[in-house]
Amino acid sequence: MSPTLVAAAGNAKALWYLTRGTGVVALVLLTASVVVGTLSSARWRTSRMPRFLVGGIHRNLTLLAVAFVVVHVVTTVADRFAPIGFKDGVIPFLSPYRPIWLGLGTVAFDLLLALVATSLLRARLGFRMWRAVHWLAYASWPVAVLHSLGTGSDARFGWLASVTFGSCAAVVVSIGLRIARSGAAIGMRAAADLASARRDGAPLAAAADVQRQARRTAHTARPGVERAHQDPDQRQSARRRPWTAESDAVGNREPERRRRAGNERRRVRRGRDDVAVRRQRRRAQRESDRRAPQELRGWTHRPSNGRERRHGDGKRQRRVARAGRVVVNARPLAAAPSRPLPPTGEGRLLSGIRDDGRALSLNEHVATYGSARDGARAEAFVAELESSGLTGRGGAAFPIAAKFQAVAAGRRRPVVVVNGAESEPASGKDRALLRTLPHLVLDGAVLAAEALGAKQVIVAVSRGAAVEQAALAAAVAERARARVDGNVSLRVASVPRAFVAGEETALVHFLDGGPAKPTFTPPRPFERGVGGAPTLVQNVETLAHAALISRFGADWFREVGTESEPGSALLTLSGAVRRPGIHEAALGTRFETLVDEASGLTQPVSGFLVGGYFGTWVPADALLRLRLLDADLGLHGASLGTRAIVALPADACAVGEIARVTYYLAGESAGQCGPCVHGLAAIAEGMERVASGRADDRDRLARWVDVVRGRGACKHPDGVTRFVASGLDVFADEVGLHLRHGRCGARPSAVLPIPREVRNE
Repeated sequence: MSPTLVAAAGNAKALWYLTRGTGVVALVLLTASVVVGTLSSARWRTSRMPRFLVGGIHRNLTLLAVAFVVVHVVTTVADRFAPIGFKDGVIPFLSPYRPIWLGLGTVAFDLLLALVATSLLRARLGFRMWRAVHWLAYASWPVAVLHSLGTGSDARFGWLASVTFGSCAAVVVSIGLRIARSGAAIGMRAAADLASARRDGAPLAAAADVQRQARRTAHTARPGVERAHQDPDQRQSARRRPWTAESDAVGNREPERRRRAGNERRRVRRGRDDVAVRRQRRRAQRESDRRAPQELRGWTHRPSNGRERRHGDGKRQRRVARAGRVVVNARPLAAAPSRPLPPTGEGRLLSGIRDDGRALSLNEHVATYGSARDGARAEAFVAELESSGLTGRGGAAFPIAAKFQAVAAGRRRPVVVVNGAESEPASGKDRALLRTLPHLVLDGAVLAAEALGAKQVIVAVSRGAAVEQAALAAAVAERARARVDGNVSLRVASVPRAFVAGEETALVHFLDGGPAKPTFTPPRPFERGVGGAPTLVQNVETLAHAALISRFGADWFREVGTESEPGSALLTLSGAVRRPGIHEAALGTRFETLVDEASGLTQPVSGFLVGGYFGTWVPADALLRLRLLDADLGLHGASLGTRAIVALPADACAVGEIARVTYYLAGESAGQCGPCVHGLAAIAEGMERVASGRADDRDRLARWVDVVRGRGACKHPDGVTRFVASGLDVFADEVGLHLRHGRCGARPSAVLPIPREVRNE
């Protein structure tokens, strides 16, 4: 045999082995990808295998399978054993060689190509379209199994049959495990909901029942106006109207004692003792009388049964009792405005805070800001938000109206989450609002829920914020008694104090029962959030602004600020300022004016940290010339972020401050990707070496910063690298002194606060 024929035979044999081998390996990899994808649903969680890691394994297995399939197709076409062309590898059922079985392999290959193409375009296609194609690609596995059994001369061998049937068994077992785990998760969730309803809903239902029995129709008490009884049907329908805080606040409530004598024997719930009901009724009425505003106590009301009850100061008043009707003749009252005047100036939110710092009650809240029911609702509310130009006040500055529209595009009933975690150590504005104006925040959340058709609002608060949690719990209970929120239910959730717990995907993951760690996106919360439903995650301050916009309109909101960045914002000032704390200023205000309103600086400063610990260092002289706008700050690579601003004293060691915070942030990472686990630890160690004078140069640290930037699974590494890189630039002279002499001569300091708790609890 000639050498040419021997070489050709060897090449043909190599192609035969390569074709069959790559096909088998591709089937095994595709099977493993299907198994991992089946088990990596939201219902399958394990602490040792985070969802992010499982998702990465699933993607890598799929990519390897596609790579081996491509080699399998190319070698099949190159092998001259059968007349198979390139078009037969792409267009199914055209090949004259075993068209059915070979066509099935082509179908599986095309489905995998569609999966790869849509994954590359996932950001443009949207989550829905990508998910549909993704699930369709799972059909490539059974098609590939059939292809392996019907194509090729090696299909008769036992080892290939073992591989094929083993793959089928693995997929069947994974599907069974997922179904079992899904059923258990649904059962546990149903049991938890039932327990929560029994724990929380039953007392509220009892309170609502007491209110229905203890309060009657709300009638306007007008001097000299005679109110005759309606016919029985109208009277019965009127008695079913609920009492509201608004009617209580303006004097539109009639006490329970106005009833006919026969109504004393009305029916009560089955199994409820009459004596207990009367006792609850009396307690509810005493509480109602105690909470009634002063203007309700200046009139006397006489029921139709002849008994009378005097309220208020007891002045002589004319009372007329006639059969079948009630005449009320009260002394003239000062006419209260139906809606309070809107706040003027820059103090939009802080104008309603009490001097003693305590939370406003519901009646005080309504008297200060007016009722949320008087403002824009549903579609009109979203339209006002869009016209106002309100952006998120949590750090991203995303237009709130666009976020509403993205959530509303979902098919399922959405959920509203109020992000009050505020895990940024340098910020305190959200906690201040929850502590002092809880009803304003809840108004915004309920209005958002009604506009989106949501029935559930979850207020997430850090576990360390005990005062804020107490204020919220009292506000939620007060609103439940007053029934001002319609069909929207409110729930307060306690979240860990970890730094990453405030990130929206981490918050949603925690509320779904997982750890408070960021998850891979997409899907984003507005696509799939709590319980798989579209979820609106909104900052506390943002919702408070939205509640005021609903009452006073978009034009009022735009009276301050600039055209591109309207409205006011809360800022947390700390460091070398005479009056640190929460300040409110119109966007566009000069930083120099803001510092003056905080009574100035206590001493010269070397720089400002703008935007919190994920923010940017800006030289002091440069910042004071800028305006409170992201457009101005962008010239220095900065943004307002969380609106936390720290003035670093000139005599404090800036390098030491940066090293302390970097070490804290590295310890607060989620630990789900290499840049966080290894990169941030290396940056923290390098920064500590620079601060202690043990580093040779800053170039190595700068290289680590460049390597980590933009490579994390979430934004945590980007925030840390921004903080460190800007500090190295602004304080370059101090860094040089540390490298040359071991220190810069400044005193060791602790200006930037570090929480004592440095992990999830």
